[in-house]
Amino acid sequence: MKLSGLGRGFTLVEVCVAVAVLATGLAALGCFVAGFGQLRSAERARIESVIEAVSSMEKLVESPPPCNDSLYALLLSPSFRQALAGAHLYYAETGDSLVRLRRIVRCR
Repeated sequence: MKLSGLGRGFTLVEVCVAVAVLATGLAALGCFVAGFGQLRSAERARIESVIEAVSSMEKLVESPPPCNDSLYALLLSPSFRQALAGAHLYYAETGDSLVRLRRIVRCR
């Protein structure tokens, strides 16, 4: 008895090719997801670096160092040096390898 209209199914070669194409696509998708994860962690590190640099600079602006205390200026976390000779202005720089902030700060 012959059944007409029914498909004959897939051969083993066709199934192997389909599985290989699917595996390749999933591997490529996995690489993209891993790349996005690395990009996200790098951006998170940059944001944390910006927040730390801004916080350090805000602390320096809120409570400026004494004008004549050079030892105090050397101990500050941002680099801090006199901008103009005789003036009460100092050049402050803070940050790390990702972010650098620079600003003129008046001493007290």
